[in-house]
Amino acid sequence: MEIFKERLNQLDHKLRQVGGKMSMLKRQNMQLLAENVRLKKQLEKNKNNTFVSDESRNEAEGKIETHANGREVEVEKLKSELDHYIKQLGACIEELEKI
Repeated sequence: MEIFKERLNQLDHKLRQVGGKMSMLKRQNMQLLAENVRLKKQLEKNKNNTFVSDESRNEAEGKIETHANGREVEVEKLKSELDHYIKQLGACIEELEKI
């Protein structure tokens, strides 16, 4: 019985860590979204400027895509961690129900 309490405490701790990571990722996501909006506005402004070359536009668009792709990888990793912890929690509950 003590083993199950310890496992539940460990899972609780891990879930709190994941929650903290999720909160941090949400804050970062909000910051990146704001930066994305700012960059898009700047890009539109630069498109209207005839002195801006096509290379500069492509570079700015590439930066926006890079931020989005990096965020998707982090979100998928977090989802995978959450699924793993949920499965562990389910296994603990099943073990407790057997007692």
